[in-house]
Amino acid sequence: MARCWWRIILKDIIKGLKKLTDEGESRQWMEDIRGNLAMVATVIATVTFQTGLNPPGGVVQNGDHGNVSCSKMVKSGGGNYQCPGISVIAGGERGFQFSVFVTFNNLSFASSLLACFFLVSGVPLRKPLAILLMAVDMCFSLGALGIAYCVGVFMTEPQNVSFVRHLSIMISVITFFAIVVFYLLFRLLITFKEFLKGNQIIHAAPSSAIAPSLELI
Repeated sequence: MARCWWRIILKDIIKGLKKLTDEGESRQWMEDIRGNLAMVATVIATVTFQTGLNPPGGVVQNGDHGNVSCSKMVKSGGGNYQCPGISVIAGGERGFQFSVFVTFNNLSFASSLLACFFLVSGVPLRKPLAILLMAVDMCFSLGALGIAYCVGVFMTEPQNVSFVRHLSIMISVITFFAIVVFYLLFRLLITFKEFLKGNQIIHAAPSSAIAPSLELI
């Protein structure tokens, strides 16, 4: 029995995918998890907001290096003056990595806020187009958050860290993105299938073509 555990998991996954392919099941499922989606989007917004205002490595403190107004942080090849409250890493040798980190952190924050707006605005999630847009937005938010995490780890770790640790992080992120891409393609196929089904209904009943044409909106 223990040797067949993977078959049980695979059967459950296939069963879940079949439910998602069913139009009624898919729409009801999205409505049922609206609260969970709102909670996830809120958590992502909170984490990225906190990280944006308190970046890794801390900020320049008031009075560092004996200067109350602005402190001098020495870089290789010259000096760089930074006032208190500015990120320490931003003015160091890893400033480019910090810029990449902030960019993806901001993208994740903005997309999570957009998801929160859609969820609290009362937009129905029973339409295929609304389901697809919400799935793309949440996957984009999670993907940007994952990239920001990886860049943050590389940015704060010393240069003599083993390559195996970096490789493990890269493999984890690549696996995550592969799953996300598979899900988005699967969701896109479902939406396209329902779109074709709506067109068939329109051609079959021209007198009632207005109602089916609005199903994807």
